[in-house]
Amino acid sequence: VRSPVGLQQGLTYTVVSQVPFRDRQLLDLATTKYPQAIPDHYLQIPATIAPKLQKYTQDLIDNSSRQQVGKNSPALTSNYAKSLYLAQYLKQHYRLPADPMALDRVPDGGDLASWFLFRCEGKATSCQAGGYADHFVTTYTMMLRSIGIPARLIVGFDSGRFNPFTGFYEVSN
Repeated sequence: VRSPVGLQQGLTYTVVSQVPFRDRQLLDLATTKYPQAIPDHYLQIPATIAPKLQKYTQDLIDNSSRQQVGKNSPALTSNYAKSLYLAQYLKQHYRLPADPMALDRVPDGGDLASWFLFRCEGKATSCQAGGYADHFVTTYTMMLRSIGIPARLIVGFDSGRFNPFTGFYEVSN
């Protein structure tokens, strides 16, 4: 925010932003030839979790057409389509905890993405797969990276609440 006066507690201000239109066809055609700095930074994943996470994620992508409503959907070929599918998959198969205090901690020395995805494997149905919002985005970032899609986790962003009287979104700390 740029302001001609210093921002201070209690000051009310307005910010106007534009949300760009996402053209799916154009995004499907986006290049995967990145400057070297992109894969150097945004494909990093711990070697200890990479093989299992990559296999799990790639299997989801490979089997996506069988999971779709039409059961004969085309294969996911673009990074954009794969990203959308994985985001939707996480929303549909993992949950926020009903009781946040009942959620187990990630074991010391463990990794969040593996804990999030695999902790309920072979356990009773009472095991609740999922976690907090930060767990979802961290896991999603690692899943994308595991299949070669550069991803970066950004926090501290809030889309705000829509004000029907002004027609604007109101964003606050």
